[in-house]
Amino acid sequence: MNKKRISIILSGLLMMTMVSCTNKDNISISLEDNKARVIENIQAEGTWATDYSRNEVQNLHEEILHRIEDICTILEVQDEYSLHEEVKDENGTTVNRNGLYLEIPEPESNRIESMTYELVQYGNDLSSGKLVLKIGFNLDNKAIKEEGEFKFENTAIKAFSEAFTGEENRDYTELNKEIYDIITNSSGVNKIENKLDGLSETITITDDYLIYTLESKEYKFK
Repeated sequence: MNKKRISIILSGLLMMTMVSCTNKDNISISLEDNKARVIENIQAEGTWATDYSRNEVQNLHEEILHRIEDICTILEVQDEYSLHEEVKDENGTTVNRNGLYLEIPEPESNRIESMTYELVQYGNDLSSGKLVLKIGFNLDNKAIKEEGEFKFENTAIKAFSEAFTGEENRDYTELNKEIYDIITNSSGVNKIENKLDGLSETITITDDYLIYTLESKEYKFK
């Protein structure tokens, strides 16, 4: 899998939930059963909220891409990823995607199945852009319940997330509790949303799958 499965899950989530934003913090909250849980609001405005130029974003992208490739080598999956650059029309807008796609054939339970990291730029003149990391993760709910805990820091998601942010000292205690609570006490599609130093982090959880998304704001290039 893959991009198709992730797209289906995220599309289903959009159809199932109505979303509103608080005017104070711009935090999205599901109106159906409160399924979007905001568990951290770490610097809703922060480093990544800076109005970076195109060159600055390009430099950040190259640094992140290099760190992600290093992680792939450490995890011994360097033969499973490919670099790509594509330009296509998406909903009437020209979109340029430059990045890396990783897909693990026959992934084990509680392991990453796929990962995409990209610099996404919009318009024929590339007038805006953002950085996006998206990871698909196979969940074995039964094993997690038997273990009695979920530890984000023991997954490869942590390594790729930190390769994006450049920060290695995050406390995952509350995030672990919320993910485990969803796995043990909820069904269907649930979502956790955080702000991390100006980045948007979303964790979407189904009965057997987790989608991790980390993205910057859309920078307007002048």
